[in-house]
Amino acid sequence: MEKFYDVVVIGAGPAGLAVASEISKKLKVLIIDGKKEIKETPRSWFIPKFMCDDGNADEIIPYTYNGVRRFLADTFSGVTNKAWESTLDGGYLFVKEHEVLKFWAEKVLKNGSSVELDCSYLDHTVITYREDVPPVEIHTTKGNVSCKMIVDASGHDSMILKKYHLDQPYYWWSVYGMIKNHKNGIPENMKVGDYMMWQTFQNTNPDEEESLNGGRPVFEYEVFDEKTSFPLLLFLRKEKISKEIMKNYFTEIMNESKVLANYKDTEIIEEKWGWYPSGGLSQNIAEDHVVFAGDSACWTTPCGWGFAFIVKNYKNFSKAVITAFENKKFKKDDLDELFKLKTAYKFQILFNKIATRTLSLGNTKIIDKLLEFFDKLGFIYCEKTFTLSLTKKDIEHLIINLFKEIDMELIKEIFDRDDIEWMLEEIKDGVEDKVSELFKGLFKKGE
Repeated sequence: MEKFYDVVVIGAGPAGLAVASEISKKLKVLIIDGKKEIKETPRSWFIPKFMCDDGNADEIIPYTYNGVRRFLADTFSGVTNKAWESTLDGGYLFVKEHEVLKFWAEKVLKNGSSVELDCSYLDHTVITYREDVPPVEIHTTKGNVSCKMIVDASGHDSMILKKYHLDQPYYWWSVYGMIKNHKNGIPENMKVGDYMMWQTFQNTNPDEEESLNGGRPVFEYEVFDEKTSFPLLLFLRKEKISKEIMKNYFTEIMNESKVLANYKDTEIIEEKWGWYPSGGLSQNIAEDHVVFAGDSACWTTPCGWGFAFIVKNYKNFSKAVITAFENKKFKKDDLDELFKLKTAYKFQILFNKIATRTLSLGNTKIIDKLLEFFDKLGFIYCEKTFTLSLTKKDIEHLIINLFKEIDMELIKEIFDRDDIEWMLEEIKDGVEDKVSELFKGLFKKGE
């Protein structure tokens, strides 16, 4: 490594590599990551096509294929074998994760910048009293380097967030699964493009009414092509679930009769796992000479679709980095103002938090009611909820109809008075007054 750079990017995942591939066109960049190979990732992604369009990111389309065509749900508590055709414009594309990481890294190198693997961030110091030296010194396992700005793209367990005590009270999607090869082709009841988004089993928790936050996992699968699928297990809780615990649950569920029948003649291609933050009210974080991208900035949706938000935002984010250098704006207040992203409008991020809590804290009755509600109202509203593409008018329509369908007592099982108070505060400048009045009616003083 050289001693001086304009920007040091911590993390060679999709957020770090995508941003570096853009800012390295104008700035001298170093990416550091502890992994051994640039294409290495334990994650798998699919992406709503419209987010590629919004982010002017058609360059990644060659690294996608097929995609989700049909959403499925099958719960032990009542919603059986539901299926909805994808209706969102452009659909959803499966991503060739190893190839897209390599593509972005090659762009960085072609632009004359550097990638240093097997090199981990340890700490950094910001020096503000010397104009003749780069103000940030970064300590790594391969020595020290200096720069003018850090882009923290180190992910869900960011040491830099902890350094600044910026940990937020997120909910966490904990995910574990295996990409499988069906030796004799996928079974007849599975189709290419299927996404089983919500399947539950009675024996994974002794309490039939338990929520995801209480410990009940959800089983999912995606069908990539005629011979390949991706079964996975997920939890949505206030804390992360260890890989070991998830793997044990996964092994148990793979022996369930419905699952076992689909996976008898299969072999493991690749193990997958990860932790995704969701439900944050802010996706824009900065400190002096430090900005955050990807999971460390909660670039995500209620379903933990962080890759989609990276694709939607990395070019605009990169322009902001370059503008900061052009105007010599590196203080927190300047960066907060500069790094306004197109991740979502305020009311959409609020709805993200509401949806995340509902999915996590809602018991089996509530989840079944929600699935039936979207089936009745139109599945497009479910798709727009989980891609944060709802308009104000959509949210008004959604909430008003939801309150007609779902008993208020079920709502109160999820949200207490404090929840309603912050929702009212955040919703003031968001959706229409009539929605605010509905929220106010949920909890009257003294109840």
